[in-house]
Amino acid sequence: MRIPRGSSPEALIAGGVGPVLAVCRDLLPDPVARVWATRASLFGENDAWFITLRLANDAIVTIEALASAGASARELLVEVTGSNQVLRAEPTTQGIRVEPLGNEAMVWPWWEDLAERCLALIDRRATAGRWLDGDDLRAVWNAVQQSAATGQAVDLHPHQAQPG
Repeated sequence: MRIPRGSSPEALIAGGVGPVLAVCRDLLPDPVARVWATRASLFGENDAWFITLRLANDAIVTIEALASAGASARELLVEVTGSNQVLRAEPTTQGIRVEPLGNEAMVWPWWEDLAERCLALIDRRATAGRWLDGDDLRAVWNAVQQSAATGQAVDLHPHQAQPG
């Protein structure tokens, strides 16, 4: 998720990383087993977040939130990486690109209304100011902050997490 460059670190959390994390948890409800996160200063102070979640089913979720877009622009990139292929939908193309290992890439239309609907879900979480609803989401957000502060991965469900 990219929000306007120059946004405050608080605005990046409230309008970017927090709501995107909430929507990811809504869409992928398996328990989070492990969290790794970092904050960075690319164009300004703490204007980037990079988060990796490993779910109990071994799915990997990566979230990037950057205050790096043009003054009024917001962009959303969706990428799903599996063991056999990668699906990528990005703001600069009008297609979802699927790249199977060892085969040619395929492209399907990425209709604007689908991107807009996904952004609307994120916006609803951001404008309601209630993106941090629920014990699970609070636990994940606390682990994200702890990991960013320490530079270490945080296990949420140690009985499900595996080294790595």
